[in-house]
Formats: sequence, structure tokens, C-alpha cells
Amino acid sequence: MLKNRVISILVVCTFSAQVLLADNFTKLLNIALEQSPYISSSYLEKKQKDYEASISTRYENPDLDINYAKFKPETGESDTGYSFSISQPIQFWSIYKDKKLLSKKILEGSTNLYLMNKANFIKELSFLYTQYEFNEKIKKLTNESLEIAQEIYAISNERYSVGSISRTDLLQTQVSLMEIQVENEDIKNNSLNSYYGLLKLAGINYEIDLELNHKFEVISNKGLINNPELLAMRTQQDINLASLNIQSNTFDSFSLTASYDKEPDQTVNRIGISIPLPIFNTKREETKIAFLEAKKNKLSIENRSFQIKQELIRLQKNRTSLKKQIKNNEKVLSLKNQLLEMYMEKYKISQATILELQRIKDSVIQTKKELIQTQLTLKQNAISQNYLQGNLNEKIIIN
Repeated sequence: MLKNRVISILVVCTFSAQVLLADNFTKLLNIALEQSPYISSSYLEKKQKDYEASISTRYENPDLDINYAKFKPETGESDTGYSFSISQPIQFWSIYKDKKLLSKKILEGSTNLYLMNKANFIKELSFLYTQYEFNEKIKKLTNESLEIAQEIYAISNERYSVGSISRTDLLQTQVSLMEIQVENEDIKNNSLNSYYGLLKLAGINYEIDLELNHKFEVISNKGLINNPELLAMRTQQDINLASLNIQSNTFDSFSLTASYDKEPDQTVNRIGISIPLPIFNTKREETKIAFLEAKKNKLSIENRSFQIKQELIRLQKNRTSLKKQIKNNEKVLSLKNQLLEMYMEKYKISQATILELQRIKDSVIQTKKELIQTQLTLKQNAISQNYLQGNLNEKIIIN
């Protein structure tokens, strides 16, 4: 009986390879991407940026000027006249190309910013899911630990009734049992909190059943070429450069004016252009600001790129270590399970003390907790690597 229970605990601590169980996280993710206010807000922000891109290439409206005049010469009858003129600001072709480039960069920036927000959301949702899964596995493990403690207490009661152990030993088993019961309630609260925290982030206002044992793996090794944060920083740099390039131009447009004047004795048609003269304001300072801003942004991107690269290397090396740690823990756990089985039988026939049995039981439970914790860290390692490499985890590989 105990052997079967120990095997069942070990199964709880290992990942299942059933694809059917893994579908639930994908379903949760799809619901979250559709319903989350955060994603909706990020999409609206993207649409705002798209409109900003259209504004940057928009033509200015013409100015229409209409005048009415009444002429009253000193001799003769009075007469009337009128005039109207229309003036249209016209951008130089080079400025228009610069604004087209700015519009393009704003569109790219809005897309990359949205993808970065989406990637962050998926990463956080994945972390919360793995934390909930961890708490649920710890809860199951505590229930199994409670069953073992109850069995030990039952054996102790039998031995106490025949006088083979002292009341002190019986009380020790009772205290151990009650401590596990208290711990079990605390773990239930942790699991409940992580469950509702997950629903809160997902924007789900109803309860859903979540299957566990969803295995996250590194989808591919692309390096930093698709890192969402770096992509957003680079496009923002491009936007700044394009904007400062426009602002640093000495003049960007001229005005074309056409007018018609009707006077009592003549009609006058005019056409002309108005060009600003860069005498006092050559925008030399703006050009220097643009150069310094570009240099500063470049250094910021290089520094952040270095930090992310180092983090990715650390995660890759750490992943190899975690896999070895899991294998070693599983071997140790197998031996400890055998010891627990042996000490349980020895305790029944008075060949082991309650302290020895409690120590080996606690050691088994601790090893299983460490195994579950390492499995959690391994999953979150994969989530972090996928985020850094621009894999949004929308399609999860199941092994």
C-alpha cells in the first residue's frame, strides 16, 4: 500500500507527456489574448501611433483671404472693389521624403511596441501559470505527506495500545500529523491566490478548470535578432533620428500665393512665392542635438544588447545544470523511497524508532519539494529564453 502511494507521489513530481493535458494552457492563452484589458489597451495604443504616422505626412490646408473695398474719389461717384487670394504651403521634395520616412518608422515602432507588450504579457501569464502549477503540485504532495503521517500515527496507536512505544512517541506522531494539516491549509491558500492572480491577469471573470503538466521548451535558438525590447528600442531610435532630421532643416517649405484684385479702374492678377531666409536661425543647435541624441541612443542599445546577451548565456548554461539536477534528484528520491519503505516495515516490528522514521519521511518529502521547485525553475528558464529570443510562446512545444 505504501509502495503504491510512494509511486503515485513520484508521478506527481514528474512531467506528463500527454498532449491532451497541454491544450489547456494554449486555450487559456488564446482567451487571455482576446479578453485581457492590457492587450486591448496595447492594441489601441498601436492604432493611435498609426494615426500619428498619417499625421506626419499630411498636407497643410491652404489659406484663403477675401477683401472688400469701397473707393470714394474726391471727385466723381464712389465705387467698390474686391480682392481674394489663396496661399498654399508646399513642402520641398526632400522634406516630404523625410516625413515619409518618419511615417514609416512610426508604423514600425507602433508594431514593435505592441509586440513587446504582447511578449511581456505572454511571459507574465506563463510565469503565473507555472507558479499555479507549482502550488498545485505542492498541495498534492502535502496531501500525500498527510496520508503517510496518518498511517504512521495509526501504527503508533496500535503499538502504544500494546505498550511497545511510550506516550511521548505517540504524541510526536500526533504533533507531526497536526503540523502537516496546518501546512496543508496554508498551501491551499497559496494555490488559491495564484489561481485568481492568473485569472486576473488573463482578464477572465469566471472560473475555469486548468490542467497541469504543461511543458515549456525553448522553441528555437535565434539569438537576439528578434528580441522585442531591442526591436522597440531600435525603431524608437529611428523615429527620433527621422524626427530630429526634419526639425534640424533650415526651412522645410515655401508658400505659393495667387491673388485677384478688382478695382474700379483696373484688374490685377498676382502670383508669387514666399521663402523664409535663414539669417538668424540656421538650426545649427538642432543638428548638434540630433547627432548627440543618435550617439546616446546607440550607446543605450549597445549596453542593453550586451546585458540581454549575457542573460541569455546564463539561462542556457543554467538550463543544462537544471536538467542534470533533476536527474540526480530523481535517483536520490528513488533510493529514499526505498529507505522509507524499509523503515516503515522496521517501525511496525519495533526495529526502528519514531525519530528515525520521521527523519527519513521528512527527507523524502523535502527531496520531492526540491524536485518540483527545480522543474518550475526549468520551465521558467524556457519561458525567459523564448522571450529574450522573440519567441512569443503562442505555440508551445510538447515533448
